[in-house]
Amino acid sequence: MACAGEDGDRPRIGGFVRPSSSYWEPTEEREALAGRLVAELESAGYDVDEVTAWRFLIAREWNYEKGKQLLIDDIHWREEHPELVDVDDDEIVEELESNKAFLHGFDSLGRPIMVFILRRHDKNTRDLDHSTKYVMRQIARGIRTAEQHGQLQFSVVLDRYDTGRANSDTTMVRSLMAILSDHYPERLGTAYVLYPNWLFSIAYRIAKAFLPKRTMDKVLLFSGDTMFDELHQYIAPDQLQPAYGGTSSYEYTFANEAAEDAVRFGSASGAAGESAAYLADYGWSDTASAVFYTATEASCDSIPSDFDDELELNAGPNGRSAGASPEVAARVAELEAEAAAYESKLDVVTARIKRLDARIRNTQATLAQAPAKKSCCAIQ
Repeated sequence: MACAGEDGDRPRIGGFVRPSSSYWEPTEEREALAGRLVAELESAGYDVDEVTAWRFLIAREWNYEKGKQLLIDDIHWREEHPELVDVDDDEIVEELESNKAFLHGFDSLGRPIMVFILRRHDKNTRDLDHSTKYVMRQIARGIRTAEQHGQLQFSVVLDRYDTGRANSDTTMVRSLMAILSDHYPERLGTAYVLYPNWLFSIAYRIAKAFLPKRTMDKVLLFSGDTMFDELHQYIAPDQLQPAYGGTSSYEYTFANEAAEDAVRFGSASGAAGESAAYLADYGWSDTASAVFYTATEASCDSIPSDFDDELELNAGPNGRSAGASPEVAARVAELEAEAAAYESKLDVVTARIKRLDARIRNTQATLAQAPAKKSCCAIQ
């Protein structure tokens, strides 16, 4: 791994680090399509840059006409829905004070992390409009922070500890998925899902049947006694709070967010990333900033061994690097075998549920067709 600023630095696109994915691999054909899209839309009066063209073309598997239409629709959507693009905090105070989502730390590819604590969300008490706006606000903050660090994507830690049916908001998820897929393509780096219970496992299984592999490859599940050790292969412990096996002392409250943002997005931060003052005051390590951002002066000696190229989420099974060490490859194979066994059991359970559902429907149909019996004591 090269130090930031050296000739061996990671490839860039439009001034940003090019995401480590085969879908972003530059080819003459892709470069030509992106350039064509920018030129065509600019001639039609739209302000479009190269990176945006890439994101929307990737979202439609490089089908030019579909990618172009998706981007045009997005431009119009943003004009028609300013309340979602630029959320007014005064409208969502109860959501902000829930402290259920916040920025903290970076993953091993230098992408900022948005932590979502799902148990703090209750579908029975939330206002759908307010909750949707809250998530859109947090996404905007994730994108803004990522771009300040020269990144196009941010990652998510989804904390599902102690969650139940009240926290699994399928109505809201469906609404958000439509918005995110159509208007924020290629903004998610990786979703690190902790404590995926059986409810999530079923939803995940269903999602795999409908969502593209490009999207599902970004979802990594962590559970069991070794979950934090496995998570630390992708996020260093000093970038995580103790609840996730980390060593960071950072504690988020919405009341402190404004003071943090004054540093995060202020002149002290600049284009280089989080300032030393912010990192020191809020418990963030300067390791990730020293390694991954170009406008730093750190030497190669400061790079910890944890940040190794083999951990990059590159091409390969579930997005892992094809050149991983034998130990990592063996662990991956072991986990995939466990997942296959679990999926086999889930198939059996799913089949049973379908049979029971069919029996219930048949019984209901039979009862509906049967003539009603008169009570012996009915009043004539």
